[in-house]
Amino acid sequence: MTSHGLLFNHPAPSREVLKIWLDGQGIIYNEDLEISEMEDGDGWRIIAKRDMDLGELICEIPKTSILSHRTSSCPTLPDLEIGTLGGQTILHLSLCLLHEFRLAEESPFYGYLQSLPRETISLPIFWDIPEIGGEDGKKAKKWLNGTEAERELTIRDKEGLSLSDIQNFYEKYSTLLPNTSNHNKPSSILSYYYCFSIISTRAFMIDLYHLIALCPFADILNHNSNYSNTSLSSDDFVCHLCGSLKTCKHDFKNSNGISFRLNHLNKKDISKIENDEKDTIELKVENIINIKKNKEVWNSYGDGINDGKLLVEWGFINQEFSGEGLIWNFHQELNFIYKNKIENENEIEIEEISKLIDKVAQNKNLSNFDHYEDENERLLCEQSKLDKRLLNLDHDGKISINIFGWLWFYSSSSSEYPMSKNLDYNEEENVKMLIKAVDLLERIWSVINHDHQVGVNINENNIQDDSKHPNQVNQLIRVVKQVIKMLRERLSKMYQPEMNQDDLFDLRDSLDPKDKNQYMAMTLSINERVLLRSTLNKWEDVLAYLE
Repeated sequence: MTSHGLLFNHPAPSREVLKIWLDGQGIIYNEDLEISEMEDGDGWRIIAKRDMDLGELICEIPKTSILSHRTSSCPTLPDLEIGTLGGQTILHLSLCLLHEFRLAEESPFYGYLQSLPRETISLPIFWDIPEIGGEDGKKAKKWLNGTEAERELTIRDKEGLSLSDIQNFYEKYSTLLPNTSNHNKPSSILSYYYCFSIISTRAFMIDLYHLIALCPFADILNHNSNYSNTSLSSDDFVCHLCGSLKTCKHDFKNSNGISFRLNHLNKKDISKIENDEKDTIELKVENIINIKKNKEVWNSYGDGINDGKLLVEWGFINQEFSGEGLIWNFHQELNFIYKNKIENENEIEIEEISKLIDKVAQNKNLSNFDHYEDENERLLCEQSKLDKRLLNLDHDGKISINIFGWLWFYSSSSSEYPMSKNLDYNEEENVKMLIKAVDLLERIWSVINHDHQVGVNINENNIQDDSKHPNQVNQLIRVVKQVIKMLRERLSKMYQPEMNQDDLFDLRDSLDPKDKNQYMAMTLSINERVLLRSTLNKWEDVLAYLE
């Protein structure tokens, strides 16, 4: 019996029962797709029974059949503000799901509910709870120290999704759930943890009315960061009060009587919406790579998702790098280098300095790195396409030009006053000097990487000392030292940072097969520290060359 006690004594999940329910809800799915067991027997997946073509329909789901706080029969909760996607929305939908589970066969969603995994998904937030994480979870939690997963957990805390937030929400609202024929008293908090784990791992963002929801059939599709085949598509510009896609009584209208929220559409699409009652969610084939006969069809949970986020929100890892690599927070994690300066900068000054770095990043010779034949010859990476201000170390061991730029400008003076008080704020000259610094850095690494000289002369052409900018090579040395300090600081925060790579792999590979949480956490930690150490070695080589 599961610790949460929901669907106790009910038959195991049935694909046949689910299909009957899907048909009854008007959910359309491609008949050449098959719901199949996972290879390890833990859950289901979608398999293509033939090669599929671009644009083919995978499924079409009426919004009336999704499970959201709007469609659930859960009673209205007092003092609950839900207007945008956030912690309260996720916690509320988790309670709605619990209510439907307590109804069991009496729930209109039962045919779908019975198909869901019966065990609580072991998310890191629950690893300290004995009934969920056990001894495996307790030991695994330590290995998240200093990793991207720990950073993601901190983000979730700020969003109101810490373990205490979950507990406080359930304590406040659990007694408002009505008794059912299957449950004549409030369920234990373990049942709420279970529902939260389902919502966290399976819910989709839908629109301004439903916000997030469980989407039957669509949520069977698993995620792959490297070659997803589809993603959920939903018209999200509905009325936030009634959910209508077409113009409704709540709308502000133009001179033609059409809602302003439809203004971004062409006339043909507007006409189709106004004359069609159907409002559905669709998944179509967007990438035919690997959609072959007997192959799994993969969904995309979003761009730039790394293993840390996958583990925290979905409870698994890809065991290979994806996303933006390792990320630093500007105010919190770079303050240890130039703490007083950064804290004294105001947002306007920070924005101005960011624009300077943007100009350097957009410089043709640097942004395209045309003069570097091999990616491995570079120490710096371009700005992220998803967030051009991101401070990151990418999976190839390249430091973001943003990090280098900030350290360069903040190393321009040893004073504790804000940068704007020390840096001669000549925009053109500052951009020029940073470009020279980046170019010199990369050429030095090319020399080191190839173990022969390629015409680099530190004292002549690459960075010139002048009356306004003396000792520029010494400034580069200071920056390199700060990069090294930053990487060492990140390593020092990890669990048992002194362990070498071979010992870590041996320890992980000797785990009992049932210790899945430890295996995932150790894999994440090992991958990140290997990346940090290899990057650190490069920058230490540069420092040795400069000194």
